[in-house]
Amino acid sequence: MKIRFTSEFSEKLRGLNEKQKKTGDKLRQQLKIFKADPWYPSLRNHKLKGILDNVWSISFGNNFRALYFIDGDTAVFYNLGTHDEVYRK
Repeated sequence: MKIRFTSEFSEKLRGLNEKQKKTGDKLRQQLKIFKADPWYPSLRNHKLKGILDNVWSISFGNNFRALYFIDGDTAVFYNLGTHDEVYRK
């Protein structure tokens, strides 16, 4: 599966690299795994419900999530942050 990042996602990733290097490193590792096998168990990949229907989530670290949607054969990552940040309504 191909991977693409929105500009918002890329900006948040840069912020992680500056403030929380270990968390940024973990996300990059999880994205490499995702590209090779989106269903690898450590990703905890799952489809969301409700207002985030048709959105998927992977985990990195204990409390961090990266959200994406499918566009053809591409996973478009558009948001990342703590559980509370990304699921805030």
